[in-house]
Amino acid sequence: MNKKILFVSLGCDKNLVDSEMMLGMLLKSGYEFTDDEREADVVVVNTCCFINDAKEESINTILEMAKLRESGAIEGLIVAGCLAQRYREEIQKEIPEVDALVEAGADIIALDATDRKRAGDVTIKELFPQIREKYPDMLFMADCSTYEDALQAQELGFDFAGTTLCGYTKETEGTEIPCYELLRKMCGNLKIPVIAEGGIWERGQLQEAFACGIHAAVVGTAITRPREITRRFVDAIPN
Repeated sequence: MNKKILFVSLGCDKNLVDSEMMLGMLLKSGYEFTDDEREADVVVVNTCCFINDAKEESINTILEMAKLRESGAIEGLIVAGCLAQRYREEIQKEIPEVDALVEAGADIIALDATDRKRAGDVTIKELFPQIREKYPDMLFMADCSTYEDALQAQELGFDFAGTTLCGYTKETEGTEIPCYELLRKMCGNLKIPVIAEGGIWERGQLQEAFACGIHAAVVGTAITRPREITRRFVDAIPN
C-alpha cells in the first residue's frame, strides 16, 4: 500500500511553484495524496518566512502537525522551504518531532538579499561573500524588495536580481505588484540580469514587464492549467 501524503503549502507564489514541483516528483514516485490529515501517513509543510505573519503561520502549522507526529497519528513530518533553510538549527532544537529538513540540488540558488539581520545579527553583506567563496561556480539570484537591495546585490556578486520580495517587506508593504517602476529602474541601472517575480497574473502584465527590459519572469499562482495558460504567456514574449 502506497504512503499517503498531506502537503501544506504556505506563503508566496514562489512557494506554490516549488510545492507543485515537489508534488509532481512525489506523484511520479508512486505516492498518493490526501487533504485529510486523518488519512495521511506523512505531512510535508512547505514554509515561508519572508514577513512575520508568514513566519508565524509556518511555525504554528509545524507545531500543529508535530502534535500529530507525537501522538502517532502520522509516521513522519517533513519541513521544507525558507523557514527550514534559515532556521534549521532552531527548528531542530525547538521542534524535535521534525524528521527531516528538505534540501535539494539546484541550478540557481535564490537568497533573501534584503538588509534584514539573520541569526547572530549577520547581514547579507556579511554572509554572501562566505557563501560565494564556498560555492564559486554556483549561480545565485538575489530576492530583492527595493532598488537599493538590488544595487547592493550586484556589488556583492550576485548573478541575477529579482523583485521577489517587493510588497512583502515593511519598506514595500502596500506596493502594487508587479512594480514596473522598480523593474525599469533595475533594468536601466544594473548590469546583471533582472528577473520579474511576483504579481504577474495576465499576459499584459508580462508584456509590460518585458518592455521594462527584464531578462526573464517567474509566473506562479496564475498558472492553474499549465499547458494552456503557459502557452498564453509564452506567446506574449517578444521575439
